[in-house]
Amino acid sequence: MPAVDLPRIKRQIHDLMDYFHAPAAFRREINHLFFNYAHHALNFSDYSKRKPLIPSYHLPAPLVRQLEIDLKPIINQYSQAALALADELWQDSYIEVQKTAIFILNAALSDNPAPIRERLETWLTPEMDNDLAAYLITQGTKNLSTSFPKAWEKMVDVWLDQKQPKMTAFGLQAVIESVKNPNYSNLPNIFRLVSPFIQEPQSIFRHELELLITALAERSPTETGFFILQILALSSSKLTRRLVKNCLPAFSQTIQQELQLILTD
Repeated sequence: MPAVDLPRIKRQIHDLMDYFHAPAAFRREINHLFFNYAHHALNFSDYSKRKPLIPSYHLPAPLVRQLEIDLKPIINQYSQAALALADELWQDSYIEVQKTAIFILNAALSDNPAPIRERLETWLTPEMDNDLAAYLITQGTKNLSTSFPKAWEKMVDVWLDQKQPKMTAFGLQAVIESVKNPNYSNLPNIFRLVSPFIQEPQSIFRHELELLITALAERSPTETGFFILQILALSSSKLTRRLVKNCLPAFSQTIQQELQLILTD
C-alpha cells in the first residue's frame, strides 16, 4: 500500500469523478484506484476472527473520506445518474465498492423516496456479509428515516415481517439505528413497530431486543418507561420480564423502582 499523500489522492479522485455519468467506466476506475491503495499484505488474523464473505481492499481511511467528500456535491446535482452508478457499483465483488454504492444511495434522496426504498429492500438479504449488512442498515437508511419516515417505517415493517429470522434481526437493527439518530423523532411509531416483539419475544432476538430497549431508555427514558410498564401489564412472557430486568440499569432510579414493582408481582 502506498503512503497516504492527500494532495495526490485528491487529484486521483478528481479524475475519477470524470466517469460519474459512465457507471461501467467508473466501476473500472474505482477498482483500479482502490487496488493501488490496497493493503494486500494485511493478514486475515490482523483484523478479524471471522472470515469475511466478500473480498476487501483494506483501504486507508483518508482515501475513503476524500472520495465521499467529492461524491456528495455531484450526487446532489445528478440524483438519477447517482442511482445508476449505485446500481453498477452494487454488482461489484469488493466490499469497499459496495459500500460506495450504499453511500451514494443514501445521499441520492430526491422528492421521491421509492427508488431508494426499493433498492434497500432488494439489496438486503439474509445471505449478506454481516459487515456489509451493518453498513447498509446504519448508513444506507439514515437519510430515508429522517427525510421520509413513513417510507422508512414501511420498509422496516417489511423486514420485521419476514419469515427468515436474519431479516427480522436486520429490521430490529434498523429500528435501533433510528432510535440512536437524533434527527428521527417519531418514537410513538417505533413503539408500535416493536411492541409485538417485546410483548411476545423470541429468544433468538434477545440481543437485539436488549439493545433496542436500552437505546430507547437512553433516548427517552420517561416515554420508554411508560411503554415498558404497558408491555409488562399485557405480557405473561417470562422472557419479557428477563429482558426488562437486564435493561433496568439504562433507566433512572425512579423508573427502575416503578418497573421493579411490576417485575416482583
